[in-house]
Amino acid sequence: METEVLQQLADKSVTKKELLQKVKQNFDMLPEIVKGVSSPKAAVRYGCAKVLLTLSEEHPEKLYPHIDSFINLLDSNYRILTWNAIAIIANLAKVDTDKKFDSIFDKYYSLLKDEYMVTVANVVGYSGKIALAKPYLINKITNELLKVENIPTTPHLT
Repeated sequence: METEVLQQLADKSVTKKELLQKVKQNFDMLPEIVKGVSSPKAAVRYGCAKVLLTLSEEHPEKLYPHIDSFINLLDSNYRILTWNAIAIIANLAKVDTDKKFDSIFDKYYSLLKDEYMVTVANVVGYSGKIALAKPYLINKITNELLKVENIPTTPHLT
């Protein structure tokens, strides 16, 4: 059962922008929004993901306690959620005091072998943020990115 605010997102009585403002005024809502990403309703799932992506850019320290949820989204059946997770994790790298990213480095960069160009492009595009946040990983990141040259094309990866 969805909470009132998630139901409002589902029935469009609250916009993503309004929800973002509500969360910024009360970060205690974060667990509810993180849970909303698992909603069976697309409007709730993607609305919550969009709010979390924006928050990860503006308030990464508030989202960091939920990093494991975003790591789990790397395996989502919904590509858009995987793409959001790629971005959110990169945004959280600068506050990653527990080195959670370091422990999932191989998993993150294994997405460079994904059959969808947008997935690959997201990993490549967000690698700069990770490199800035974790300069000690620059050589390792560079080595992974250089492997892109050898990726075979697929119907979704040209």
